[in-house]
Amino acid sequence: MRKHESRFLRYGRLLGEILVIFRSRRCYGKFIELLSSVPKRFGVRLHGYVLMGNHYHLQLETPEANLSQAVHWLNVSYTVFG
Repeated sequence: MRKHESRFLRYGRLLGEILVIFRSRRCYGKFIELLSSVPKRFGVRLHGYVLMGNHYHLQLETPEANLSQAVHWLNVSYTVFG
């Protein structure tokens, strides 16, 4: 396995003006619960996040090249919840 340099990455997920992904405090809470498990599960560092009604932004540091797997897991897990 190739060793990768640690990188800071910003990730934003915009799902359109009309589609609301966080409908209640419960939805925000579940997303934060899932997000809090991402660092341990994927070995990334979460430096910050912003949640809005129809999208979110994450500031992550990835010691390995696994950003897509981490974000995919987060999106699928939240979709299954919703």
